[in-house]
Amino acid sequence: MRAAHDTGAINPMYAQVQFAFFSDCFTYSMPMSFGTRIYPAVADMLRKFLLHGFCARGGIAAVNLYHSKQAIFGPALVCAHSLEKPAGTPRIIVDKSALDCTGWEEGLLVTDHDGRSVVDPVPRTVHADDMDQLLRHTYELDAVAVEIQRQVNRLTDGPREKWRALALLYARSLNKYGKPAEALIKAFTDLASD
Repeated sequence: MRAAHDTGAINPMYAQVQFAFFSDCFTYSMPMSFGTRIYPAVADMLRKFLLHGFCARGGIAAVNLYHSKQAIFGPALVCAHSLEKPAGTPRIIVDKSALDCTGWEEGLLVTDHDGRSVVDPVPRTVHADDMDQLLRHTYELDAVAVEIQRQVNRLTDGPREKWRALALLYARSLNKYGKPAEALIKAFTDLASD
């Protein structure tokens, strides 16, 4: 059933946002004019992958790209791939070209353990008095912690370390929320060192 005001038309702004899968790659693109909106969108997708048992790494670049349905090529794809390969641990590294386009915004980006700008897995989009509950609900942090713990318990060596690195990234990301997030920071830090 459609609302009376619903014309069935697609907002042309969102028609410009595209994604595609090929091999073991997921690509997501949007016009550079969308600015920082890519960061929370990517954080949301990464969380959904994580909750289904997949940790992901990648890169964001703001250079030329042709992306139409499943056809995708151009320097942005090459740049993102070159960022992703050496990343090693789950994170989305943001290229200088993207930082030049969007600027570095606290709460949407975080500095990782290698000193690189990466997509913040828990972006600050709101402020509230009950920050702990808001964070847990908005970013499904209890479910994220359970999945990381499940993967750490079931895997060995290299794969386990990737999930531990992801837990550490969540802990670093939550630092910006200060005292209200202390219990969450400790929980993710403990997951990283189990």
